Amino acid sequence: MCDDATVTQRDESVGATAWQVPWFALSDVRWWRVGPFGGFAATVAGVRYRWWGRGGVPAGVRARGTVLRPSRGVAILIAAVTIASVVSLTMRTTPSTNAHVRHASSLVLRGSELPREFHAARHSVFGSWVSPASAGLVGPVSTTTSASSRYFERCAGLRPSNDRVFGDAAAPAVAAAFSGEFVSTATQLRVGASAEVVASAAAVTADEGFFGANANARCFAQTVAAGILGRLRDAPRDNSGWTAVGGEGAPFGITVSGPAGNGHTITVLFATRGRDEVLLFGWVPTSRVVASTFEWQRAAAVETRRLNGLPANSPGD
Repeated sequence: MCDDATVTQRDESVGATAWQVPWFALSDVRWWRVGPFGGFAATVAGVRYRWWGRGGVPAGVRARGTVLRPSRGVAILIAAVTIASVVSLTMRTTPSTNAHVRHASSLVLRGSELPREFHAARHSVFGSWVSPASAGLVGPVSTTTSASSRYFERCAGLRPSNDRVFGDAAAPAVAAAFSGEFVSTATQLRVGASAEVVASAAAVTADEGFFGANANARCFAQTVAAGILGRLRDAPRDNSGWTAVGGEGAPFGITVSGPAGNGHTITVLFATRGRDEVLLFGWVPTSRVVASTFEWQRAAAVETRRLNGLPANSPGD
């Protein structure tokens, strides 16, 4: 299902997952329409996907993609294949009926809730790196790479069997959403939030303990930075200049901030409630860290209230 901002993939089979991704996370988009049938193909996290069905092609696809004009023979074949296929996804602009996806989407900030100097970023930093949690993807569309998991595990001194971010111990998720990414014209601060609904509250408790222990949260933030900068194959950097505040069970979990390299600073906030897990990412030139303090605090306040089921805006922000 598609709307003007995102495409939502729904699977209602036993043990299934659902995922949602903003249009800007799709690349090499090609679309076509033949009579009442339409479809598009796009690459998401390095994997090529194709959707087709009866109805119009979403505006988000038409805006980003290149129209594919098949020959008459190919057009007849495409229409025949479409008619013969049992398609569960139509091209209509329809809101998601998956309660978990709707709930995950309600936990991530909106651009309208940020200071007015923020606007949607044309290219995402956080939405394309290494983790389903940060890319807004769950299940078959996973952007996790072996390079990122190895970097994280080397940094934190973990084995895949006890790695709750990329490894075998990661909590199963049933839905996820990504806010998209927003950038400030005043300070160049970039912010983005992701939310996951995981399978059980016990898994959330285990994740809280994991991020509150040892250097796990710091190494997670460093892995994000290394992925953005293309340095995942380098040896993990030491912890000089990195700070971690909070810990297991603390309100809004834990905050990690440090030098990402290349003149930037990254901040990652991890928070939980019930079966919900939220990550808020910030990326700013090191020279603008102080100037961006208010903007970052506002984004954190929005996420705090969303996680607690409160209106995103409040007097005094």
